[in-house]
Amino acid sequence: MSRDAWVSPHIQRLFETGSLSGLSEWQIVERFARNRDQAAFELLVERHGPMVFGVCRRILHDPNDVDDAFQATFLVLIRRAPSLGPRDVVAAWLHGVALKVARRARARRERLLQRERSTDGVEPSAPTPLDADFALRAVLDEEIDRLPWKYRAPVALCYLQGLTHEEAARRLDWPIGTVKGRLARARTTLGARLSRRGITSAAGAVAGSLVFDGSLQAAPTESLVAAAVRASSRIADGRAWDAVVTTSIADLVRGVFTAMLFSKLKVAAILLVMSGVTVTGVGVYGRQSGEAEKSDLEVPPLTVAAVETLKPSSGPTTAEPEAATVLSSPNEPDVLQKQLAEAA
Repeated sequence: MSRDAWVSPHIQRLFETGSLSGLSEWQIVERFARNRDQAAFELLVERHGPMVFGVCRRILHDPNDVDDAFQATFLVLIRRAPSLGPRDVVAAWLHGVALKVARRARARRERLLQRERSTDGVEPSAPTPLDADFALRAVLDEEIDRLPWKYRAPVALCYLQGLTHEEAARRLDWPIGTVKGRLARARTTLGARLSRRGITSAAGAVAGSLVFDGSLQAAPTESLVAAAVRASSRIADGRAWDAVVTTSIADLVRGVFTAMLFSKLKVAAILLVMSGVTVTGVGVYGRQSGEAEKSDLEVPPLTVAAVETLKPSSGPTTAEPEAATVLSSPNEPDVLQKQLAEAA
């Protein structure tokens, strides 16, 4: 390759990256989602790669599993980018995805070790234990993912990415006092949850562990970042996933997609049941009201003398119609079954 042929793409990439610097993070995601802009995707990988890599390292022991989980997390971003909106904090969203992917990779490794143990009858070598800081960070990752979004978003920006309070406030479009107050509330909540999990000195542990520390969040290698960007480019060109990444990475991506689908279906089912109960309750109430009005109108016949002594009544003369309408969705099971089949 000639020198000019090598320099030209790098100069173009420099200008493309510079043109993205003035955009908000959601605009960068949208640019990739709509146009498959590889410079936008590469910027997202470089910006959030250390945080994703840190989560994977704290959950997984095997370096190969860490690399697989890292690539799988950004492959999920490739597919799910169009569903993200302006209010989504990419750092918090990717943190949750990385945690889900790493858990699946850990479960897969445990099944493999169990199979080897039962087949060969030889106890496999135990993984090297993580030090106390990494162990605490792994627990914190799980608890951060359980926080409500209004707490998880500033925690992800300030404690997982190292942004200042001012930078996080600009990113979230919140007053700086709101950012500081919600961070304090998040620390209190995390401390209480760690105490329930038996971690002593939970408040001090949270205060110390939530300080951004680059040593616990080492950057991924250049080759790993390049592999994720290369996979994105090939998928954007229409190539099949299995032809772009290894089978183990593709399996992790499919597993997370299926888990996300089931999670949405559970939420949809809960909402459907709640709406059905609400409408049924309204129908029952309407039916009972109609019956009550009917019973009020069914009075015993009066004598002529009694009628003459009564004054004209201003009450209702006819009963209200019964209100017993129940909403139904006859096609809903077919839609759910079709989505499950597509996910499988």
